[in-house]
Amino acid sequence: MKLFALLIFLMSTAHAAKCIAHRGDITGGIENSLDSVIFAVNEGADGVEFDIRHSSDGVPFLLHDRTLKRVADSSMVNCPIKTKVSKLQWSEIKDQCRLSDGQEITSLAEVLYELRDYKGLLFIELKDKPSKKFSEVIATSGFDMNQIRFISFRLKFLQKVRDLFPGIESLRLSKFIPFFAWTRGMNVHYPLKPFTWVARILGHENGVWSINDSKRLKKYHKRKVDFITTDKLRLCLNLKNKAF
Repeated sequence: MKLFALLIFLMSTAHAAKCIAHRGDITGGIENSLDSVIFAVNEGADGVEFDIRHSSDGVPFLLHDRTLKRVADSSMVNCPIKTKVSKLQWSEIKDQCRLSDGQEITSLAEVLYELRDYKGLLFIELKDKPSKKFSEVIATSGFDMNQIRFISFRLKFLQKVRDLFPGIESLRLSKFIPFFAWTRGMNVHYPLKPFTWVARILGHENGVWSINDSKRLKKYHKRKVDFITTDKLRLCLNLKNKAF
């Protein structure tokens, strides 16, 4: 009976979600670029999400895919765009490649330095195993650990950062039924929203992604999730302000 009463309370409590800019805000630059991240911050994002991969020498940098093919400037003939970045030295990536809009590819250290005065949340998605250099960059960034959320589809990557930073918040990503809901926070593809009540009732953070249209944004602002990851940041923020 007490569990049922708590569930009713949680379902009825006003709670607009925080708007998290997906891979930065592409209105201001190509995804996972420094410009896109800074643009999202300047637009008033509650949080900024970006993807991290590592070079062969362990340098963490912003990139979603395994290769640079989709986002790099293909006219740079010395840039190995079809090679997995895990096989490339950071110097090869940094010196020989640019993003398709002309920006440099950004390391995690560089983006954290540029965001040093930001008071919002950082959603750092781990696309591969965090390296020793990754932990050093995070540890020396000066960020309050309460601002950082590590997210990943891979449980072992999240466990690694939890070992490195005990007590750090992490959210498991899922496109499928989140059987892990009892043990940690979750960030799920929006059709799985009905499962987030499990995390919520146990005190874990929860979010949905990627919500980009007005109808769904309105609905999820009122569906008691903590975070909405979106490609339409300004729309999400505007609807958040009107939600209550």
